[in-house]
Amino acid sequence: MPTNENPHHVKTSMANPPSSQPPSTPPTRQPLLTFILLAYGIIGLLYATYIPAWQAPDEPAHYNYIRQLSAGQLPKMEPTDYDQTYQNEMISNRFANFNNDYAFSYEDWQPPVYYALLTPIFWLTDGDLISLRMASFAISLFTAYLVWAIVRQLWPERPWRAYTALAFFLFLPQHLSIMATLNNDTLAELLIAATLWLTLPWLNINAPEPTNRQLIFQSIILGLALTTKGTAYFLAPLLAIALLWRYRRDGRGALRPAVLLFMPAWIIASLWWRYNLTTYGGGDLLAMNVHDAVVTGQPRTAQWITDLGLLPYLRRFITTTFNSFWGQFGWMSVPMPTWVYQPLWLFTFLILTGIIYHLRHLKPPYTRYTHHALLLLNFLAALGLYLFYNLTFVQHQGRYLFPALIPLAAAVASAVDVYYDWLRPKLHIPPHLFPILLALLLISLDIFALFRFIRPNLLP
Repeated sequence: MPTNENPHHVKTSMANPPSSQPPSTPPTRQPLLTFILLAYGIIGLLYATYIPAWQAPDEPAHYNYIRQLSAGQLPKMEPTDYDQTYQNEMISNRFANFNNDYAFSYEDWQPPVYYALLTPIFWLTDGDLISLRMASFAISLFTAYLVWAIVRQLWPERPWRAYTALAFFLFLPQHLSIMATLNNDTLAELLIAATLWLTLPWLNINAPEPTNRQLIFQSIILGLALTTKGTAYFLAPLLAIALLWRYRRDGRGALRPAVLLFMPAWIIASLWWRYNLTTYGGGDLLAMNVHDAVVTGQPRTAQWITDLGLLPYLRRFITTTFNSFWGQFGWMSVPMPTWVYQPLWLFTFLILTGIIYHLRHLKPPYTRYTHHALLLLNFLAALGLYLFYNLTFVQHQGRYLFPALIPLAAAVASAVDVYYDWLRPKLHIPPHLFPILLALLLISLDIFALFRFIRPNLLP
């Protein structure tokens, strides 16, 4: 279950020759890529080790899901899975004397793939939390490579943009803290990245059609996404729109690709949907109804607007979303000081200015617009789900925008490159200096946040 800002509340560019084949790694060595990934691995292991146990959103509930699977039991959402009073007490006491009983089991409604993937690690380590965190974090290393490869497809003539996007994606403090703890977002993001990476090469109508094998492989990835986390469900309509665009001049030709792209995914997901319908009944395909019935006490948006007023509520919504996107740690109980957020507001303003300038000065090849559109749809889907959820529940958590972090990282890279173009004639700055500087600044913030804010304020 999501948490809110109350600390006591629980729960290719086609300029290149088109190809339907996923792009391969350039044959030249990539020392900057190696540096970024190595630094990410080191900082991630520090976070996995030094973030106090259970001090990540819903981590005990994710752990208990794996624990039940390791005992041969497929979790089932039950009324005893959620105890608001006990959870408030544990969070206020920083989980001192926490025995990890099943009062934190409200993630039992989630799809099982992520948890099944970590169950062997649970067996091998006797349920060691740090080992499970490290295994979960390792998944994000594969995502990192795909993010770099996706942005290389967008701007192959400006390879440094891929490094800028990757640095932002990996070293964003809040995102890093989620990747380094126990959370099914890690696998969901990998499957989102894989879908984007595989779709971009055949999106343009002039590219060769994707092969049957490629479509089936994408469908399997989609099926795994549908059985990993609900935040990845937007991939299904995203792929449908991409397919309609690809075959917009040949509607009949889309039938075979559509069957190959969606039938295996439907077969995989239907196994989980059938379990939910059999277990919970009432047409509860995604087990959301039983989840909402068990998890009570969440603050409601309508009540907050009544109590605070519309404008104060909106200010709080924007501020908390922004702060928690960059870093508001633990169970939303450890924000960073105002003097940290202020330069981040300035950075965000500069990025938005650069993005606007970039969009107003897009140049041929115009076929690149279809690639931009795919990422834009990804962003709008994630933003729409976030806003829709907040229409009912108070869940002002910026981490819920992380399913859109790949298009956001690409946008940051394009904006940073605008400033590089402005400064290059005057200062003769090498382009790869910008991603290096961004990475170093964010790494410094990561380390500072871990040892200055997170660990001191969350240790029992």
